[in-house]
Amino acid sequence: MIKKPLNTTKFIPLLILATVVILLFFINNTDPLEVSINRDDSFFWDFDIVDNQVQIQCFVTLINNTDTDKTVTITGHFPDDVENGLLKEADLTAVDENGETAKFVVSADSEQPFEVIFIGQCGGGNTKHDKNLPDIDITVIDSDESESN
Repeated sequence: MIKKPLNTTKFIPLLILATVVILLFFINNTDPLEVSINRDDSFFWDFDIVDNQVQIQCFVTLINNTDTDKTVTITGHFPDDVENGLLKEADLTAVDENGETAKFVVSADSEQPFEVIFIGQCGGGNTKHDKNLPDIDITVIDSDESESN
């Protein structure tokens, strides 16, 4: 008894259709972060040591992907500057002019630049590891969820 080979030409269009449907499902189910950073338009600017405090100035452009204004806090991570002795702690939250945690309001469906100041205790060194923007976490504080990126 000889079996006929399976005619695969009938299954190719079905396979292509199934692949497209699966890809569309995954693309449509990726949820963008509410607020994210535009790293191309964000940068380290300068740092200074005043009264044993390291002040690190950056310009950060935030993108709000929602239809409502969002209030966020920003935390920068500086592990290399702890390692080289500039800072005593690696994670610094951006502060306002009063030294309190800064709150940044990003308008709905917008991209906005902000001047961001991080202040930390000097570790005794006076050299910054590099002039790159630090890794940054953005925490949404006006909703039930927070996110990092």
